[in-house]
This record gives sequence, structure tokens and C-alpha cells, in this order.
Amino acid sequence: MATLDHAYDMGVGAVVFHLGRVDMPDQTRGFWGLYRSGKIAEEEGLVFREGQKRIRKASKEKNLDAVLLSLERLNREIRPFLKPSIIKILEVNRKVEKRNCWRG
Repeated sequence: MATLDHAYDMGVGAVVFHLGRVDMPDQTRGFWGLYRSGKIAEEEGLVFREGQKRIRKASKEKNLDAVLLSLERLNREIRPFLKPSIIKILEVNRKVEKRNCWRG
């Protein structure tokens, strides 16, 4: 909430929040090594990437839960300051989420 308070004090029109990252080992060097060696699109690179996707998928649930809790808190605290049109958009989005649909 401190970020929003500072943004308000400075008259900022928008604030962008980074929602974090999935806790998993950093494999940046592995990706770059495969890329530099020209193997990123070959079997070795494909196996590496698929393995990383599996690890991320298995780990993302707890991170997603934390993000959703933070967004719920943010929603409660800023709602009194939102314009009615924005509140309507939030309510429509919530109805879509409850039906397990994706807006496109």
C-alpha cells in the first residue's frame, strides 16, 4: 500500500505492479548456453525447455495463491477511491472468473 500512497502523493496516473515470479531454480545460464551453442531448437533444447515448464507448472500454485491474496487486499483497500465505471469493470471480471471463463 505504501507504493500507492507514494504514487498518489506524486500525482501519478497509473501504477504497475509486478506479480512476482515462480520460486524455482534460475536456469538462465542453461538457456543461454543452449542458445549460444545453437541447440535451443534441437532435441536437447526442447527437452530442457519442457523440463523447465514442468517444474514451473508444479511450483506455480503457491505463488498464484499469494498473488490472489495480495490482489484481494489491494481491491478492498482501493475500492473506496475508484470511479463507479472501474468498479463495474471489476464486478464483470469477477463474474467471468466465477464461471471459470477467460475473457479474450
